[in-house]
Amino acid sequence: MIGETASTQVHSTFFHAGSDNVWGDFRMALPPGAIVSGFAAGIGDALREARIGMKDSNSPVTTSEPTLEWAGDGWVRGSIRNIAPGSVVNVVVRYSQWLPRRKTDEGVVVEYRFPLASDTEPPIIGEFSARVDTTVTPPRAIRSGHGATVQDGVVMLRKSDFRPTADFVVELELAPDKSPARLYTAGADSDDEAGSYVLVRAEAPEPEQKRGARLAIVLDTSSSMDAGAFDAGRGFVEALVRSLGPNDHVVVLGADIAPRPIGPDAIGAVDEARRKAVVDALTGLEPAGASDLGLALEAAADRLDPKDPAGMVVYVGDGWPSVGDLHAREIRARLARRSGGAPRVGAVSVGPRASRFGLSALVRGLGPILHVDDKNEAAEAANQLLADALQPTVGSVKLDLG
Repeated sequence: MIGETASTQVHSTFFHAGSDNVWGDFRMALPPGAIVSGFAAGIGDALREARIGMKDSNSPVTTSEPTLEWAGDGWVRGSIRNIAPGSVVNVVVRYSQWLPRRKTDEGVVVEYRFPLASDTEPPIIGEFSARVDTTVTPPRAIRSGHGATVQDGVVMLRKSDFRPTADFVVELELAPDKSPARLYTAGADSDDEAGSYVLVRAEAPEPEQKRGARLAIVLDTSSSMDAGAFDAGRGFVEALVRSLGPNDHVVVLGADIAPRPIGPDAIGAVDEARRKAVVDALTGLEPAGASDLGLALEAAADRLDPKDPAGMVVYVGDGWPSVGDLHAREIRARLARRSGGAPRVGAVSVGPRASRFGLSALVRGLGPILHVDDKNEAAEAANQLLADALQPTVGSVKLDLG
């Protein structure tokens, strides 16, 4: 453990007591936010680095080498083929994580948690041992569970025939932060041409509890939208507006050669009158004209409060501009030139012909990207977009590295 970070190496040993060759399959729980950095497996002492698959629980194993894959909901699964009877299989998984932290009157408490608990009957672990080194960032105090011992800043736990009923937790009490921001450096690997990098962490101010979303929605109404895509996009906007409550604010614009309001022209609180005005206006729309995407997004951004960094522009369409700024970098530059700077921008690509690559480039670092194929997917995508829009946001961040 180093400050509010931890690097974990889990070494598991299995014995094959059967009489036939088998394909071994194992699962391991990960703490929230853990990043897997390495995986090795082998028979006996012959450990070798193995393949880490993509984060896709539906991708089948198509290789004979040991493979570690994402298993969803905080789990990874590994597979090892051709394990002979009497073999001892060793598996090593390495991961890193940021640790949860909370402030106290005396300082800061960070928590390291190794997942052991389960909703089902836990298996017996023949020999379990854990070693947690806290000496790099000496804490004021250490608290640990399962009867672990602490000696010179190292937490040790060793148990035989262990049936865990709770996670193994270690809490460190650290001195108060000397500054509101903390800087961490990560050295580069020998083959990494990008070199080392720094990461800065800071606490965000507490958001207002009753504050809702602030959305300026742009629906592409140009002729590039075919009937099916336009119906899906219109369905998404309707579903999103219907899901908003009285604490939320919204304005909806149609975008073709020039932006025009769909419902009220100015952003305002969502009440039944505003909701009805938008839905009624959506009903009579038909796609026509050219598409000036940059102009429409700028008009939507201008309707947001420049002092509110949480406001979000949401584009809904196929992402194919035909006039004005034609590339994502040009549209981003246009938004950045505004007096208030670039707003948060999210995008919902609609239909099979949508420019997903272009829209991803447009919103990268600014907001979420979603996709809707047809009207049936509109409600689920609207709920996901709203959840992203409600994430607290801090604007005007300035970083001084001296």
